[in-house]
Amino acid sequence: MNDINKQRQIVLGVMKNAHGKVLIIGRVHPEKTSIGEVLSWAFPGGNLHPGETDEQALSREVKEETGYEVTVGEKISERDFPGLPVHVKYFKCDPVRVKTTIIEETHEIDRVKWIEPRQIKKYFTSDLDPKVAGYLEV
Repeated sequence: MNDINKQRQIVLGVMKNAHGKVLIIGRVHPEKTSIGEVLSWAFPGGNLHPGETDEQALSREVKEETGYEVTVGEKISERDFPGLPVHVKYFKCDPVRVKTTIIEETHEIDRVKWIEPRQIKKYFTSDLDPKVAGYLEV
């Protein structure tokens, strides 16, 4: 594991709906990793602001990116993301209110999509964290 203090800290929400589908977001500007992957799709989430807890940051980011208010649950996993100077924490999220606001982060996000968990490899070009894959049963 790299020096965690030199990495960007990211929190991501893994949210399933009542039909078992998982929410993903399409990025306006895909991110390229040092190992050649292009990250066009992701779980909603982002950076922590100073003084925020992981849960506060994730709740804010999911609402800004998707319009959904969520309850942040237990942490599923965390890891240094392959090919990026980023340390990622993945949390279970449950929708509380559906689309209560407009999406604020339209400069970052161009699509919000519910997919079957087995379809995730069609959208994600990077390896899926093993514990997240276990939670999604893929």
